[in-house]
Amino acid sequence: MKKLLLILAIGLFQFSSGYAAIIWYAASYIVPSPTTGSAPGPGDAAEDFSLIAGTCTLSSNASIQSITSSGGNSLIISGSSTITVGADVNIGSGCSLTVQSGSTLIITTSIANGGTITVQKGANLIQVNNVSNSGAGSYSINATGNGSASRYNLWSSPVSSSVISSTFSGSEICDIYYFNASAQAWTRDVASSTCVPTAPTSGDGVMNSGRGYVVAGGGSVSFSGSINNGNVNSTVSTGSNPGSGWAGDSWNLIGNPYPSAISCTDFLGANSGNIQGTVYLWDDDGTAGGGYDGGTDFATWNLAGGSGSPGGGGGTGTVPNGFIATGQGFFVQAIAGGSVSFTNVMRGGDNSQFFKREKEDIVRVRMNAISPNNYSNPILIAFSDSATDGMDWGYDSKKLSFNSNFNFGSSMEGAQEPYVIQSFAKAALLDEKEVPLSVYSSESGVVVMELLATENLDSNVVIYLKDSKTGKLQDLSSGPFSVYLNASETYKTRFSVIFVNKSGPNPTGIETVDELYMNVYSYNNTLYVNGKSNSLNSVDIIDLNGHVVMTRSLNGSERSSISVNELAPGLYVAKVTSNSNEIGSQTFVVN
Repeated sequence: MKKLLLILAIGLFQFSSGYAAIIWYAASYIVPSPTTGSAPGPGDAAEDFSLIAGTCTLSSNASIQSITSSGGNSLIISGSSTITVGADVNIGSGCSLTVQSGSTLIITTSIANGGTITVQKGANLIQVNNVSNSGAGSYSINATGNGSASRYNLWSSPVSSSVISSTFSGSEICDIYYFNASAQAWTRDVASSTCVPTAPTSGDGVMNSGRGYVVAGGGSVSFSGSINNGNVNSTVSTGSNPGSGWAGDSWNLIGNPYPSAISCTDFLGANSGNIQGTVYLWDDDGTAGGGYDGGTDFATWNLAGGSGSPGGGGGTGTVPNGFIATGQGFFVQAIAGGSVSFTNVMRGGDNSQFFKREKEDIVRVRMNAISPNNYSNPILIAFSDSATDGMDWGYDSKKLSFNSNFNFGSSMEGAQEPYVIQSFAKAALLDEKEVPLSVYSSESGVVVMELLATENLDSNVVIYLKDSKTGKLQDLSSGPFSVYLNASETYKTRFSVIFVNKSGPNPTGIETVDELYMNVYSYNNTLYVNGKSNSLNSVDIIDLNGHVVMTRSLNGSERSSISVNELAPGLYVAKVTSNSNEIGSQTFVVN
């Protein structure tokens, strides 16, 4: 009876003072005077929410004025719900607040934490105003990366003063680094070190907010400390190290400093004066074994969209969604020394990818190449009203490739490195557009180039893969293009992708090119090879492991037929050599 009178008194006091309130006690709501009510909802933005006792779970979207928790209770925000608080949140001593995976808590002003606040992996805790928080309570911000000691993660701390040795207690301290941008070299962040080798070592063993760190392993990590809010600046530098093996100079490893995801679009837009318009995200699936394989483990995002990390050689192939998750470190390339800024305006969005669509319907064409040893290497070619044929900030991204066994990208005139994302004016698709491709493999054998997917592409546009050496032209919608390539040779001008609008003003030239190449096809387990007059010298039949399983002389003929009945059923490549040592290839199937 005394407890009931207390609740009645609280409700009457708040009501008589002009404040509406929803009160949780044990297992029921009281709103706004002493009658049983319901959970906060979207229409309760003017009401304060008070928790007196017990555990309360909010699983639907709601807008409320404030949250006050006392009496040792627990508040859980669950599911995919978003709870928006118009003012502040006060978590009393002995109380807890948990934001579960997939849910979001938006707080307009400050947090007074005297208890425990936990933000699970994939959840968002967002603050709108640039204010300081208070209270002696604790925070636990959780994130999950690769757990194996032979696999790396790029981390960043969402709290201030996170001690490296305790945060990553399961990792070897000698395998934790930050990236010294001035020297373009990895450096250990410890005050002193017994690591071998001992250098380079510099720092105090505490994670700097906004800085990225590479950690061997780490697995599920809980960051403890005061959460970051408001403006966070991180220094970026232009530097070079010719011996680093990196593609270009001025790389900087930074990271998301908040207990929420941030928007790549907003981050790049706010820092366009100091960095290139690309975010590079480490994405290691562990299949390449231990170590750091920069040629196969980076996913890329710019304003045109994302391109997944290469698969089969270390990357998972996951395409970035345009948001950087809590605890995620990432690379940018500086164009001027100074600092990049993180602000509350950037916070929010999908926090599920550890590593918003734009209003314009950007045309995206995703391609992939597969090496002789089955490494895959995806790229993105985009068409936007904001892009040109030249280098466009935020729309063209060089391939971050070094120590790579296989590399595939588009080429830009005057540029040395291939591009993982390259954008052009959307108007180019009204007629015909040819984009050069760059291919390199450390192993000789069959390389396959294929069309993965398209977005917003007009149905009148046909995509061809062209081999300028043989004249072969293939519609990629009919299947992948296969060709035998030599080891350790970079092909920068031989291959290109051509976009032809069938309803355009000048859809010509394709038929002319198509007549030039050696025609190879199979029927009833017989391989037919046709070429220019008396031009064919030999044909090698190669399986998908790159092994030559049959060789036949063509004796300078124009047309030849070869029985392939002795071959096991499967997919093969016919590599045809002409009398002038020109090489063409075509896949075929033995049934």
